[in-house]
Amino acid sequence: MKTSSTPNKHIQAIRDKARTKRRELREKRRYAANLVKSTKKAVGSADYIASDEGFTKKNRLPPHFKILINNSKKLVFSTRSHTDKRGRLRSLSLRGRRKLFNVLLVLLTNCDFMSGQVGKPKLDHMDTTGHDALMLQYARRFGDSISSSTWYRYIAILENMEIFTSKEIKLYAEDGVTVRSEPSYKWLSKGFLRSIGVFADNIFGSIKASYQKAIKNGLSFVWREHNAPIGHRPTRGLFASHGHHSAHHQ
Repeated sequence: MKTSSTPNKHIQAIRDKARTKRRELREKRRYAANLVKSTKKAVGSADYIASDEGFTKKNRLPPHFKILINNSKKLVFSTRSHTDKRGRLRSLSLRGRRKLFNVLLVLLTNCDFMSGQVGKPKLDHMDTTGHDALMLQYARRFGDSISSSTWYRYIAILENMEIFTSKEIKLYAEDGVTVRSEPSYKWLSKGFLRSIGVFADNIFGSIKASYQKAIKNGLSFVWREHNAPIGHRPTRGLFASHGHHSAHHQ
């Protein structure tokens, strides 16, 4: 009995396309890392946006970032172990803590501290930022091309530590069957943000000023709701009970 090889060819074509995409993303990260490293434009853990331009005035982050970055570093480097998904205690070496802090820093510099959302505010909505884009920022920030397996390993540690969480987005075509993924909704937890001092009066005042300036410039911090997970309302804001939200987040 003969069987058609068409389905196998289709699966192989999908795999080849995914493999090509992964290779292109790796090459892009390596190029970005080598560029900032060779031109000494890697900003590392300094309070600047990761870019090819380095320490330029326009890329300086708002004043509160310096304190929050330092507090995050203290928190991570004082953490000697974490509990994995199976409840087993895992030790964190000095090298591991350094890598964990670097991954966390990329998330921190993409965070709206008013809601905890990780993404990019735009004129009509807040874009969710994909892991590939975050890994590229890592390369530009540290002059080091992180592998996707290493990135996701440390993302998992941050999830286990209840610092980071995400919810997938799946877009369904009109046929109701075909599914396309979008970059997931991502947050830094309220507990973590509190632990690094986000809600302290002197820091939150700076955060609120930056937020209001962005709103005045027409930027939105509200995610688009497409097939949002059940029970999740991204336009409402995670920390509504904290009392620091404007009507924009309600």
